[in-house]
Amino acid sequence: MRTPSDTTQRALEYIGGLYGPHEFATLMLNKAAPEQIDLDRAELEALLKRQLVALENVASGVKRPRVTRDGDSLLQAIARKH
Repeated sequence: MRTPSDTTQRALEYIGGLYGPHEFATLMLNKAAPEQIDLDRAELEALLKRQLVALENVASGVKRPRVTRDGDSLLQAIARKH
């Protein structure tokens, strides 16, 4: 489990350029409308690798990305910084 200082550090890394604007936009879109995310997006792969997004199986058997607790914490930390 990440501590708040870890989340703050990740937010600062985003702001400092470690996370690109496309990754952040994909994370925001995934939070708002996960059904609209193309599973082949390179940004999604980066978010999966960083465990900010996970894939879940929905009732129809299709995989859909969802924002993880870490991803949600990152979004909240960045919102507080801006």
